[in-house]
Amino acid sequence: MNANLQDPQLVTYFHAIGLDTTEAMGLFQLLDEDGSGTVSIDEFVTGFLRLKGTAKAVDMVTLMYENRKISKLAKAILRESWIMRGTIVELRQGLEQRAVQGATAEAEQPSKWRSPRQGRSSTLNPDDKA
Repeated sequence: MNANLQDPQLVTYFHAIGLDTTEAMGLFQLLDEDGSGTVSIDEFVTGFLRLKGTAKAVDMVTLMYENRKISKLAKAILRESWIMRGTIVELRQGLEQRAVQGATAEAEQPSKWRSPRQGRSSTLNPDDKA
């Protein structure tokens, strides 16, 4: 794209339509509706027809309103995602603590079968008849 912007014919064309070459990259991004990195003839014609003429004040106010509305929505979504992230972190920490506590409690529980050599009485004596 930068090499094309150095083309004297293209520079002359941009000047003829009142467009500075520094704005050309932004213009082509606006015209490239499908995000392919190229501008088809249909995208070019449709885009320039939309750009033709001056915007009315009501158009600008409408765009500003829509932009503010979308910005507020994006901020609300971001805020909610941070809250959800915090909740997930808390849940993960709680699960990890439970796992550690469970492992500790399991290790501390007396065995149902203890050898008399351990110096403690058995909770179940193998000699007892059921």
